[in-house]
Amino acid sequence: MNVELSGRTGVSHDGNGNLSFHVNTCENSTERVDIVAGREGLAGDEENPVIGSYTLDEPVGGSFVIRDQAPSPWAVDQQLDLPEDPSHFFIVSARPEDKGGPAFISPGDSRGSADRWAKIDRSAS
Repeated sequence: MNVELSGRTGVSHDGNGNLSFHVNTCENSTERVDIVAGREGLAGDEENPVIGSYTLDEPVGGSFVIRDQAPSPWAVDQQLDLPEDPSHFFIVSARPEDKGGPAFISPGDSRGSADRWAKIDRSAS
């Protein structure tokens, strides 16, 4: 399988544990950002379940942040339902608008990644 990736996603939180989802679409744009559960407890052929979803009426590109506590102008299509176990991953996944560019926007995870996104310690919130 050959997959071309474009963009980055990540998660941060403030001192009160309120989450912010960071997206950089690079040359893409998106009108949907899903939060999906990690692979814990899933069979190899099962898809990661969506545990939160945000949409816009019109696609947006570049860098932006969706704050879970105040997501406007994003609409909450599915209220965020984080895993109960704070050691379980969740993934921020932006769906690019289909304009013939790369097919996916690379997800970060809830514990941070090798790039600029903050590490999440959910046990403190």
